[in-house]
Amino acid sequence: MSAPVTNRRGVDRVTVRRAETDDERQAVYRFRYHTYVEELGKRIDGVDHDRRRLYDEEDEAPGTVLLYTGSPGEITGTLRITTYAATAVPDQGRQRYATDLFTGAAFAESARLMVAKTCRGGAALAALARTAYRHITATGNELTLAYCAPGLVALYRRLGYRPYRADLIPTPDGLRIASRVSSTRCHS
Repeated sequence: MSAPVTNRRGVDRVTVRRAETDDERQAVYRFRYHTYVEELGKRIDGVDHDRRRLYDEEDEAPGTVLLYTGSPGEITGTLRITTYAATAVPDQGRQRYATDLFTGAAFAESARLMVAKTCRGGAALAALARTAYRHITATGNELTLAYCAPGLVALYRRLGYRPYRADLIPTPDGLRIASRVSSTRCHS
């Protein structure tokens, strides 16, 4: 098992870990499947129903870190962070986030944020968010971009994100709203 990643003030003693082993990554993919497909009933292209896992190509991209709370046997939350140099943004990211609006800025993408139904409203979300912000700030990124379902905009605003595009983004998960948060406004 990977070593815990310390989060600010231990947010109610929730431990955030990096998924470093294949077993940990597979547990994250199964947790995503359970949350999105079984619990929320989402129909997402590319889901591996046979192995009951939700894996994205971005999960293995350079600069990607998978964070999770709980244990590989019982994950309670997860978040993917991918950091990009200003000149290394893939075409899909440039189109999705209209990165030309942020000329020359190195940025990170925050994605696949989810918390187990039994832990919603608890400290897992705050622990994941704080750990992510610390990681992003430590890598020198000035900006974090994410997208979310329209019904989650209020939650993302509480995490510091602000919508910046007027159009909706088509994704395999449905239409989403692009949001950003300045890493320089986060405190470690």
